[in-house]
Amino acid sequence: MLKIKKPITIFFLVFIIVLLLSAKSDKRSEIIKAAKKYAGKPGIYDCSTLVRKILNQADIVFIEEGIKNSRSRHKKGVRIIYEILARKGKIYRDYRTAGLGDLVLFNNTYDMNRNRRLDDRFTHIGIITRIDRDGTMQYLHSTIGKGIIYGYLNLQHKSVYKRGDKVLNNYLRRKSRHDRPGTKYLSGELFFAFGKVL
Repeated sequence: MLKIKKPITIFFLVFIIVLLLSAKSDKRSEIIKAAKKYAGKPGIYDCSTLVRKILNQADIVFIEEGIKNSRSRHKKGVRIIYEILARKGKIYRDYRTAGLGDLVLFNNTYDMNRNRRLDDRFTHIGIITRIDRDGTMQYLHSTIGKGIIYGYLNLQHKSVYKRGDKVLNNYLRRKSRHDRPGTKYLSGELFFAFGKVL
């Protein structure tokens, strides 16, 4: 009798794991499908609002619920999203575990506090929509001037803009005459963290 129960239990556990992985895969597809609808549109939303809209359309509501329940309404949207993800243990930095639909967060993409120092955290966010074999990630984000576009991030070559015809890291910070020596501009250099939404 015991020998029969063990295989059934193992089969049941494997079945449940397969179902959960399949559900996550379906949810990732929903996120990508929702994101693609916005590509190429004018930048009528800031970056965090775009991310929230895409996740809501994919029925991922824990971030929206966290924002509505937040006591920190004076904080910027990217910072609030980061704090919600951090409280749930969903922040990570290892690019090898990045997945489609995950969020990518950046620091110092502009001088948010206007003090001309490189001390601006949580300034930009996007959603990963593709991961190439070479580790380059395509992410959708909202920009000033260019609208809602795809950006590129490769943390194995974070200071390289292009290799051949392929963009590895796009320019994410505009150059300014007020920039300090050592200012970084490429997405790989400004990367801060990833956030899991599933």
